[in-house]
Formats: sequence, C-alpha cells, structure tokens
Amino acid sequence: MPNAKAADFWRALVEAGVKPAGLGARDTLRLEAGMNLYGQEMDEGVSPLAANMGWTIAWEPADRDFIGREALEMQREKGTEQLVGLVMKEKGGLRGELPVR
Repeated sequence: MPNAKAADFWRALVEAGVKPAGLGARDTLRLEAGMNLYGQEMDEGVSPLAANMGWTIAWEPADRDFIGREALEMQREKGTEQLVGLVMKEKGGLRGELPVR
C-alpha cells in the first residue's frame, strides 16, 4: 500500500469497528496460549527441547543428519532445563525484566 493511503486506510478500519491492538495485546494472547516468541522466550541459546518445542524436531528417520542433532539427542537422553509458564495473581502486563517472587 502506498504510504499516502495508509492513514485513510487506518481510519476506515477504525470506522468499520476494528479495535486497535498493540504489542501488549499480542503478547498477552500468545502468553496465554503458551506460544514462544523468538527473541523473547527463545533464541539461538535456547534449544527446542528447553523451549517445549521438541515436536518441531524431525527425529525420523533415525539416520537423518542435521546441525545440532547430537546435542539435542544428548539433551533428550539426559534432560535439559525447561521454560515454564507463570500464573499471575493480579491483572497486569508481564514483561521480561520484571522480578518473579
């Protein structure tokens, strides 16, 4: 869409009843659904097994070679730290820099 039309398009959406939602709303919805966001809960330093995403690993066929397979197999065998969900007692926005007590 050309930049010149963006403001009119936005106004038309709002007039049609679309409710604006920002990153806070998106984060709340994905956290409630237990969905990870790359760069937040997971990155290249968090394995798929630690991020509870082992279902995304194509283990079969057993001779299938991929980068990191040996390390992932070791984690699967010996166990690894796990990301866990938190339940808040009060309403509010949960952010990465907030302390957990």
